[in-house]
Amino acid sequence: MQPALIGKVGASGKAELAFISLSGVRQMDVTFARETIVAMVSHHLRRHGICLTNATSEDVLENIAAAADRAQVPLVRWRGEIPQVLGPQPVAGLASALASAMAQPRVRTAQLAQVLDISVTNASTRLKRLWEGGYLMRDEVASATGGAEFVYTRIG
Repeated sequence: MQPALIGKVGASGKAELAFISLSGVRQMDVTFARETIVAMVSHHLRRHGICLTNATSEDVLENIAAAADRAQVPLVRWRGEIPQVLGPQPVAGLASALASAMAQPRVRTAQLAQVLDISVTNASTRLKRLWEGGYLMRDEVASATGGAEFVYTRIG
């Protein structure tokens, strides 16, 4: 199952978002979650965003979270309009930046700096670290002042 999933997500070669629906899944052990879902997310980290939706079983979510934690791979789960990070949580200094970034579909460095009342350099570093850790996606776009800048996108 895993190679087929990996191929489906990475088919276009550009940063994109994939949803894994857990609708109807009543059982999943930690090993299966680690070898399929978490391995796929790990394979696509920083290139594609993969999130979980439609979970109906808290036991399944607990097993996926345990697998993600063991593999040190964050996984975003959506419950309606509310995102939740399963697995490892960002270090304390990045938690407020992640919460702010997840509250909106896209965020630029200057926006985060203003919201958190921090320097643009500090905001840029926090967003980059969240992207490197697999908590956010990012795209390079032309900036209004010329040149390029990164726009960070929540996974989901």
